[in-house]
Parts: sequence; C-alpha cells; structure tokens
Amino acid sequence: MAATGPLLLFSTSPLRREAFRVLLLYHADIPVVGVGELLDAVRTLETASCTAVLVDCTVPEPELLTLAGELAFHARGRPLGAILPASAAIYVPMLQRLGVRALLSSEASLEEFLFGLSALLSGQDFVSPPFAEHLRRSMEREHAPHRQLSAREWQVFALLVQGWGNTAIARRLNVAPKTVGEYRRRIARKLGCTTVAELVHYAVAHGLVKPSGSLPQALSEEA
Repeated sequence: MAATGPLLLFSTSPLRREAFRVLLLYHADIPVVGVGELLDAVRTLETASCTAVLVDCTVPEPELLTLAGELAFHARGRPLGAILPASAAIYVPMLQRLGVRALLSSEASLEEFLFGLSALLSGQDFVSPPFAEHLRRSMEREHAPHRQLSAREWQVFALLVQGWGNTAIARRLNVAPKTVGEYRRRIARKLGCTTVAELVHYAVAHGLVKPSGSLPQALSEEA
C-alpha cells in the first residue's frame, strides 16, 4: 500500500476503533490513529501527517452526511473513505457527492476490504459491489428530482422513508419540530410527493431503498 503516514479512523465505538486498529496493523502494517469525536478528528488532521481518513458508519446515523461533509472539508485533499452496511445504500450517492472516494461494505471479505483500503490510501476511487449497482442507477437518474435535495433534506428524507415522524426526527437531529416541518415541505415540493407513503413509493421507484413486504404505520401520515 502507498501509505506514508497513519490512517485517521473516525468511529464512535471504542470497540470498533480497537478492532480496526489491530486488523489493519496485523494484516496490512498500517498504523491507525483512532478518534471518536469530530473535534478530535479536526485537531488530528491539523497536527498529524495522516495519509487518509476512514469513517466507520457500520451503524449509520442520520448525522452521517453532516459528519462526512465536515471531515471532507478538514481533510484538505486527503482521500476520504467510509465503511457502511448495504442497508445504508440510500446514503451512498450523497456521500460520493460530498467527496467520499472509497465506499466500503461492512459485510465485505477481508480481501475486498484491504483491496478497497489500498485504493483509498493510493488516492483512488473504490466502490464495494453492494453499492456499485446503486450508484449506477443513481447516475442514470442524474437529473432526478432527489438530486436537488440538500444534505439536511436528504437526512430528513431518509428518516421519513424509514417510518420516523416529525417529533422523532426533531429529537434525532436536535432541531425544532417546526424546522422538520419546513424540511418536509421543501422535500414535498422538490419531489412532488404530498404524503410519506408517496415518498416511500418514490424512494423504491428510484432504487433508493429496497421494497419490503410491509410498511411502518407512520407511513400513513401526511408529509
């Protein structure tokens, strides 16, 4: 691998930080600097000669897009990668737009994971197979309405199609319920959907989420 300095690993889980540190040191001889707070990540990027940044999104959070955007800004040219499960593929197009170069599946084999990490450290793009088809469909729909959504609107949209209501979203994103309502109005206007059920239908039709056998009860409420 082309690494000349340590890899900065951002993970809110101390157990996963240590597991990745041991795995990368043992299998690839890559030193890792692990942090769990954004402020610590920014300070490390300002003071250490890190080769690349890897964000652990094994348990994806709604703040994922905001976090990725902040790290991409402070990385100042260093390649940025993310580890996330196939179930979080809805975030993949926006992550790529924010500057994430390597999209690694948390379900990948060790061989695939190390190959993708090697690409990241070399400043090359890499997309795990579970995300490749999703990105292909997204690029085919480059001018689709959802491409107009901002990062925050995308967060709200992703939670809505998972069955979250206004109050729950407001608590999760630490904003006022009326702010969530305004985001929902913007999303409805941009996507032409007036109910949450229509948003779910839109997400499925555009390949943003996989159809399921049943929908959450919250999907009957109006957007």
